[in-house]
Amino acid sequence: MMSTSRETLALPALRVGRWAVPALMILLLAARPATAEKPTKEDKQWLSEVQVLILPDEEKAFRDLAAEDRAEFRSIFWARRNPSGPAATTNPARDEFEKARAEANRRFGRHGTDNDCAQMVLLLGEPDTERSMARPIVGGTGGAGTQDTIVTQWVYRRLKGVRLASGGLTLGFDESCRMNESARRTIWSSLQPTYARARVVNPSIEIRLDETKHLVPLARQIPQPGPAQALLRSPRQDFPIADEEVFMRSASGGAALLGLLQGRLEGATPATPLKMTVRAEVVSSQGDVLSYTERAVTVRPAANGSFEAAFGLPSQPGTFTLRAGIVETGSQRGAAVSHTVDVPDFAVKGLTSSTLMFLETIAPVTETADDEPLAPFVMGPYRLVPRFGRSFDRKETMTLVCNYYGGLPDAATGKATVTGSLGILKNGELVVKRVEQTLDVVDGALVYGPLPLGAFSPGRYEAEFLITDASSKQETKARGTFEIKP
Repeated sequence: MMSTSRETLALPALRVGRWAVPALMILLLAARPATAEKPTKEDKQWLSEVQVLILPDEEKAFRDLAAEDRAEFRSIFWARRNPSGPAATTNPARDEFEKARAEANRRFGRHGTDNDCAQMVLLLGEPDTERSMARPIVGGTGGAGTQDTIVTQWVYRRLKGVRLASGGLTLGFDESCRMNESARRTIWSSLQPTYARARVVNPSIEIRLDETKHLVPLARQIPQPGPAQALLRSPRQDFPIADEEVFMRSASGGAALLGLLQGRLEGATPATPLKMTVRAEVVSSQGDVLSYTERAVTVRPAANGSFEAAFGLPSQPGTFTLRAGIVETGSQRGAAVSHTVDVPDFAVKGLTSSTLMFLETIAPVTETADDEPLAPFVMGPYRLVPRFGRSFDRKETMTLVCNYYGGLPDAATGKATVTGSLGILKNGELVVKRVEQTLDVVDGALVYGPLPLGAFSPGRYEAEFLITDASSKQETKARGTFEIKP
C-alpha cells in the first residue's frame, strides 16, 4: 500500500495557495519620481530598522522618491505585510517585528543598535548551537590589511525553506558582533530576499507613481468592501454549507490554514458553472481580523447542486475564530460559517507535523487557473484532492498525506533520517499492519496510498502517523478518523 516511487514520496516543499510566496510588485514606472531627494537622517534610520524586511527593489524605490512621499511609502510598506489586510488599523506583523527587534537590541545593544548579531536573530532566528573560540578572519571588517578575531560562532543546522549544505550554516562574529564581510554579503544577497519576499502577504498593494509622478497613496489602493465581506459581518445561510480545515507550515515558517467549504444550491446543475466569491478570516477574541483571504472561483455543481471551494490563509498560533463564507455572484445568495480554531505553532524548534490529510487522490498538474475552486490544494506540480467528510465507499481508494517539519540533519552527512510509521485502527485495535517510510530531508511529505478500501468492513476507523527523527530522538503523531460506508 505504501508507494515506494521516489517521485511520489518526495513531494516538493509545500506552498499554501497563491498567497504563500507572493510576487513582488514594485512599479515605479519608467518616469522619474517628482523631485527625488537624498534620504534624510530619519530616512536612513528607518531603512536600518527594517533592513531584514525590505526588498532590494523596495529600498531603491524609497531612495528614489520625493521627500514628501516617503512617509506614505512607510504606510504602504507595512500594509503590504499586514496579515489583517491593508485596511486594518492594527498590524500584527509590525507589532511582532518591533517587539522582536527591541528584544534583539536589548540582548546585543552594547555593540550598537541593529548590529549583525541582532540582525541575524531577526532574520534567521536563534542558532541551533553557539560556541566561543578565537582565531583570525582573513579579510575581516576592519579594512585592508586588518583581521578580526572571532569570539562567537553560531551554527544553524536547519533553516525554514532553505536546503543547507552538510554541516549547516556557520556564522562568525567578532567581539563587537560584526560578521566577516564576505559572509555578510552572502546572507544579504541570498537569504534575506527569500525571507523578505515571503512576508509580503498583500502583493496587490503596489509601490507605483500616479500621473503627477507622486506615490499612489494607500487609501486609493484599498479595495472597497464587497458582498463576501458583508456576509461575514452579518452572517446568513441562504443555502446549506459546512467546512473542514487542516493546518500546515507556510512558506514563511508560520502556520497556514487550509479550508474546504461544501455547499448545495437549489436548482444548480453541472451544465451551468457558477461564479462565486470565497472569503475567510481569522479573528481575535477582541474581534480584530488578524488575517484574511478573498478570491473569485468558478465551480461546477454536481447533479444534486452540491459544490466545493477551498481557501488558504496564514495565521498566528493560538485560539481564534474562523469566519468563512461564499457568495454566488449572480443571485447574491450566500452562506457563512463561524467557529473556534486552535492553530498550532510551527515556528518552534524541533519536530512538528501538519494535520493528517485524507485525499481522494494526488494528481499531477501543469497549470492552475486563477478561479480554480481547489487552487489552495495545488502544491507544486501536484493537486491534492481532499475528501470532504472523510467518508468513503468500499469501491473507492484513499490516500493519506502528512507533512513533517524540523528534522535534524546528521552532522556528518548533512541529511536527516525521519521515519513515518502508519497504522490503521478500529475500536483501538490495529487492523492494518504498520508500514514504515523513511526520508532523508529535514522537511518532507509522508504519503500512503492509494489504499483500496474493499477489504474494510463498514464503520469508523482511525489512521495514525507516528513520526520519529533519528538525529534528535524526537517523535510526533498525526491522527485522524475516517468512515467506510455500508
